Amino acid sequence: METFESGLKPIGLEPLFQRGGLMMRIKRLVVFIDSSTRYWAIAAGWVLLFLTLYITADVILRKLFQKSIQGSDEVGGYTLAILCAFGFSWTLKNRAHIRLNLVLKKLPATVQVFINFLAYFILAGFAYALLWRGASMVIESAQLSATAPTPLLTPLILPQGIWLLGIIWFSVHLTLYLIQLVVLIIQKKYGEFLQDYGVDSD
Repeated sequence: METFESGLKPIGLEPLFQRGGLMMRIKRLVVFIDSSTRYWAIAAGWVLLFLTLYITADVILRKLFQKSIQGSDEVGGYTLAILCAFGFSWTLKNRAHIRLNLVLKKLPATVQVFINFLAYFILAGFAYALLWRGASMVIESAQLSATAPTPLLTPLILPQGIWLLGIIWFSVHLTLYLIQLVVLIIQKKYGEFLQDYGVDSD
């Protein structure tokens, strides 16, 4: 039986990621979401300022006039939860999550890359778990038309939904990071990996 070679070579992942267009798109998305996160952080600062004035006014009214702005503690709780959700992305952008770096920088570059990637991967698992459970909570609140057992009777879907948007933003942000990390590993650009996403990347 006559045999012949087709001349075709198996296509791996590396040639795909070596195309400049794909890498540039990923980098542009990362730059966009990083810069957008900065505006979220600025907005969060203004919201915190408003919350401070709101609570201060409530305290003064209670002290001097025995009256209260209804729901200052409730609104404060919602606000802090929402700001924390969006703050995850700001912390990610600035590489400010807690790291144990005493030994890491003394290890070989390949080991550092593996440990850093594992840390981002575990963080992504945390983000996706929050997203899954948070989405279930919001859907349940919507189905039940749930309201807070407080004088404001706040529809819970409002604060929960905004909080979920923060978790979605964080999950998308982290997913783009993971894609870029995989690309850098496939291209064996360990120096760029450590420079942009390692211990001293901030």
